[in-house]
Amino acid sequence: MDGAVTLHLGLDLGGTNVKWALVERDGSPRVTAAGSSATHAHEGPDRVVARLAEVGRGRSRRRSARLGVDGHLHLGIGTAGELGHQTVAPDGPVCGCGNRGCVEAVASAEAIAAAGGRATVEEIVVAAEAGEQRAREALELAGCYLGIALANCVLLLAPERIVVGGGVAGSGELLLAPIRAELRQRVRVAPIERIDVVPAELGPGAGAIGAALWAAERC
Repeated sequence: MDGAVTLHLGLDLGGTNVKWALVERDGSPRVTAAGSSATHAHEGPDRVVARLAEVGRGRSRRRSARLGVDGHLHLGIGTAGELGHQTVAPDGPVCGCGNRGCVEAVASAEAIAAAGGRATVEEIVVAAEAGEQRAREALELAGCYLGIALANCVLLLAPERIVVGGGVAGSGELLLAPIRAELRQRVRVAPIERIDVVPAELGPGAGAIGAALWAAERC
């Protein structure tokens, strides 16, 4: 009904955490609650599905952050936007999708943690900020792979801005600087100096917020 206030839940399933967001829509949307919980992926797919249901229940805590989202999600025939499954390392590790060398296989939080010899990407960031060479190299390598993938996107879409989200975006310039360097090296037929590369203002919860907005648009 026009003018009605609606509340929408978005869930972003990752290998380590399930991020969630509640978005209220009464004209301009706003986030009323957000958070994350462990996925427990090591316990198997049935447990992951159960975990999604658990996380989705009882999310009614109130706080507000106005969103500047006035566009729409574009899904093509239903699966558009799977940028994480571009091949950037043809002989790289096997991805969960079955392909080799996807962005997700070489530049995800789990891949960065493994390359840096730590349990989590958060530990990698702390170590890198403290000057640990292996941790810094893990973030730089991930940034290079992401830069290759984003160079492809720039040539296809010619965006004005690239927004990097997810947990790895918390590493800031340790990740963004190698992304920018790779873009400058690889993008030769577009004005790369006019394209900003910035961290997501909505933080790691941006994916869950996007899922909630997708639901809101279809009500």
